[in-house]
Amino acid sequence: MMKRKLGYRISCALVLTSLMMLAGCGSGYEQADVNLGSLTILKDGSVDAVLIDDFSDGKYNESELAEYINKELLNYNASHGVESINMKNHTRRDESMVVELHFTTVKDYDEYMPYKLFTGTVQEAYDKGYDFDCALSFAQQPEHVIGKNDLMNMADKKILIFTGHGRISLPSKIKYYTQSMKQTSDRSVEASEDGTYIIIY
Repeated sequence: MMKRKLGYRISCALVLTSLMMLAGCGSGYEQADVNLGSLTILKDGSVDAVLIDDFSDGKYNESELAEYINKELLNYNASHGVESINMKNHTRRDESMVVELHFTTVKDYDEYMPYKLFTGTVQEAYDKGYDFDCALSFAQQPEHVIGKNDLMNMADKKILIFTGHGRISLPSKIKYYTQSMKQTSDRSVEASEDGTYIIIY
């Protein structure tokens, strides 16, 4: 069974339907999906995440939900550092709930959220056992595709490996990205379906 993380508790609080295979929540909420609207890696290595989910059944009050999330963040910060994660904003948009979280480090995001996230060099990713068996599109010429062997020759290049879906924004221009993604600007790409994605930047 996948190791339970505190981030699952937020996902359970946000919605009632389950589109991801999450472990049981044990918090009184049903299993649920968190839709990652966007993920931004900032120059200082911190991470901004926007989570968007259905809020149409009226079962939860927005202020109560925000209070619940804040308590979960306090619990995490108590053992990882006072400012490890904070909620920048929460708002109701029609029938959706939008929560904006700021993570001091990629590690905080990776430990807290139900998604995986890695940033570093290609060599560091390889040393950690990440699988490079995929096709990457060249940002300037998407029809030009490279594979594992090419990637292995980029040991010092910066890499982001992400599981989930949503828009990913980087602090510098993207050079290559997983072929199934859509490039939306020179520093951002989108993944419309859950999966594992690689970006070289």
